[in-house]
Parts: sequence; structure tokens; C-alpha cells
Amino acid sequence: MSTIHDVLARPSPEPDLGWASRGPNVYSESWVPVSEWRPWVDFTHQNLTSMYAQVLNTCWSGGDPQSISISGRGDLLVPDERSLNIFVARYLWPFVNGALERAASIINLGQEPLGLAPGSFGQNIASPDWGLFSMPTPMPQEMLDILLPGLNKLSTKWYPEMRLSEHQSVRSEWASPVSQ
Repeated sequence: MSTIHDVLARPSPEPDLGWASRGPNVYSESWVPVSEWRPWVDFTHQNLTSMYAQVLNTCWSGGDPQSISISGRGDLLVPDERSLNIFVARYLWPFVNGALERAASIINLGQEPLGLAPGSFGQNIASPDWGLFSMPTPMPQEMLDILLPGLNKLSTKWYPEMRLSEHQSVRSEWASPVSQ
């Protein structure tokens, strides 16, 4: 039987980014400006897996999840961030949400399960692409509090080396997702 780590570490479908434009990222005046950055050197696979080993080494209860079928090449086309959001929600969220559901009982996260959902569910003027939410039962009619916002960026529009550019406009683009 697979562990939670085994399921989360399975290869994901490879998106086709060949149609993605190289235009600027989205921006909102409500975002906090980022002027300083310090790399998190301890943010490594080994450190993360050791911190969460109790959860990650637990068997995936209920049998192994089925992989999500890809019906055609069109399922993999990601020309913009909106389609990337759909791709991530379709191919990654089911496994992450399943892992969060199983982890909740192991580390006693409380009564309300956690889950990823579109950022538009959140109480935020500038909605992120997605967010980690507490999912009460029954779901309330009002917006939910985002516990952790998430932003999807295409590698054609954002990459770590932008931070080192000699051009201020490129460095500003690099700071955009961090500001959000």
C-alpha cells in the first residue's frame, strides 16, 4: 500500500507551455510591496520530508487513488495563467486535498478539514489564484478566511533569476507573486 508521500511524489502530467505568452504578471495596488529577499536555505526536500515524516510515512487509507485520465493533448495545453489554474485544480488538487484529509487525523488539525479551493472563495480584495481554506460542514454562504494564499505563475513569466536582473522592471515582475 502506498504512503501519503508516495502518492504526492508521483509524477504529475506535463503541461504544454509552448503557447504561453511572455507578457507581464497581474498586479494589484492592494499587494504589499516587496523590497527585501533572503533565500530560505533550509527549504530542502530532506528537511521538509523529515519535518512531516509522521504524516508522509502514513499509509494512504482507502486504497491507492486512481490517476486522473488525460483524454487528449488539449488537456495539457496551458497558454496562460487562467488555464494553468484549471490544470492545477484538475491534476494536483485531488491528491493534495486527499493528503490533507488523511493528515488531519494524524496531526490533530481540528474538526474542520483543510483543503485547496479557488481563491475567489476567500475574503480578500485581490483574490489569489487559490488558497488553503478551513472547510466547515456545512459550508457557509459567506466567504471563507484564506489560511494560505497561492499564486500560479508560468515559467515564461516568472523565474527565480529575475531577482538578479539589472532592469528594475524585471525585478518588479519577480516581486509580484511574493507581494500578492
